[in-house]
Amino acid sequence: MIKYSVILIFSIAITAIHRAWNSAPVNKVDWFIYADKKQDVQWYIKDTFDMISAIIIVWVLWSLSKKLSAQLADTVLLILIYKLMGFAGYWINFNMYDFITIYMIIPIGIVLIYFKRK
Repeated sequence: MIKYSVILIFSIAITAIHRAWNSAPVNKVDWFIYADKKQDVQWYIKDTFDMISAIIIVWVLWSLSKKLSAQLADTVLLILIYKLMGFAGYWINFNMYDFITIYMIIPIGIVLIYFKRK
């Protein structure tokens, strides 16, 4: 249980890393693969580490829920997949088409449920 506590503390700490760039001059860049959007490097760092933190938290919940209930674990796994898809969507196109992610999570959930029953 201590390892999960350390992981959760780490997940909170990484959300503050972007503060190291507070006094840096604004450096707008376009690092998204398919979106034409420029933003300061600090925002890339902040958004990325916020999403990584959320993924870590949901991963811990998934790891713990497997010991409690298979249905709960499956639900948390679906949330984890959704968070991972959101992370990919951010870097691909700044989540400009995040409704596609929402529509993709439904069939993924159905597939998970179907294969779990077999």
